[in-house]
Amino acid sequence: MKHRQFPTRTLLTACVTTGLLLGGCQSSNDGWTTETIGSAGTPGAARPTTQSPPPRSGAIDLDVLERSRLREQALSVLENAALSEWALLRANALEGMSNVPTRVEPFVRTGLADENLGVRYSAAMVAGRLRLKETAPLVRPLLRDHDGSVRIAAMYALTRFGESVDLTPVSEALMRGSVRERKVAAFVLGELGERSAVPLLLDASRRLQSSDADVLPATEIRLLRLQIGEALAKLGDESARNAIRAALYPAATEELEASVLAAQILGEIRDADAAAELVRLVTRIAPGTTEHPDPMRRIYLYPKELRLAAARSLAQLGYPDGWYVGLQYARDPQPAVRAQVAFVLSETRRNEDVKILERMLGDEDEIVRVSAAAGLLKVLEGSDRRGR
Repeated sequence: MKHRQFPTRTLLTACVTTGLLLGGCQSSNDGWTTETIGSAGTPGAARPTTQSPPPRSGAIDLDVLERSRLREQALSVLENAALSEWALLRANALEGMSNVPTRVEPFVRTGLADENLGVRYSAAMVAGRLRLKETAPLVRPLLRDHDGSVRIAAMYALTRFGESVDLTPVSEALMRGSVRERKVAAFVLGELGERSAVPLLLDASRRLQSSDADVLPATEIRLLRLQIGEALAKLGDESARNAIRAALYPAATEELEASVLAAQILGEIRDADAAAELVRLVTRIAPGTTEHPDPMRRIYLYPKELRLAAARSLAQLGYPDGWYVGLQYARDPQPAVRAQVAFVLSETRRNEDVKILERMLGDEDEIVRVSAAAGLLKVLEGSDRRGR
């Protein structure tokens, strides 16, 4: 499977497997209560009993020395990864350190001149998100980078710095660029809050149903439409939210990656109306199995990758009870799944979750260690630094 273009999501979606598997829940707690659940994929059949997101339960309680120790431990993992020979690690290390701007800036400067386009892209995006204006002299040369996605990232960063930038190439990339460039262009337009881009984004989405439908693979079209939908939702298009929710339920193996992405996006855009559907993805049991009172002994319908993505987004919406889904897969044999667990626990944020993240810093897999370190920093810094 191809890696996603945005490092944080690369870690989250690289875990999608080649088949739809039934997973057994090994948890000891089921934190949600729902009313009658209808058939899988039927919108609106499940409803959380709470009318508004509850406050986070079990907020972390660490003294200053413990916080400092964990922070430095996590930063050490990320700083080592930023110097790795593996480009994917370097890129994700930059994203992970972005919760501590003063520590990430030197690595951003190095990343802007990295030989790998993915690292250059990540460095420019982090620089822009955090408004690291002092890096502008290093960002400007990327406007002439040989890779279109890097050029778009540079335009994003300079715009965030307050410089006057011609964004016409971003619009052109959205309509006529490679699939990767279109995804990046849509993401950047949404992040910049360019409401004037709504008609353009709608036109790009319609094009995917017509002229591009015969050229691009169906899987790429699904992912690109979701990326465009995310941008539209950020710009206030409510209908885009409905389209993203509609992609939650995979009808075939090839739709799973898009379903995982849709679940992630709904948390990113804080779509509270999607909570019931996300609950369904986590709790729906497999047809023909018994809904045992102990969640440990239930057989769930949806794959672990999708359940983890839904649990994380629910925590972002204020429903952190999906921590048990993270515990279920914390020792999964697939590193990409364990990496996904780290992102769930970084949102549920109990003292126990912090301990698990600390343990994961010693995981045998480098990507898992980076994910755990990034998750720890997010918890310890106490906010999602979106730079807005």
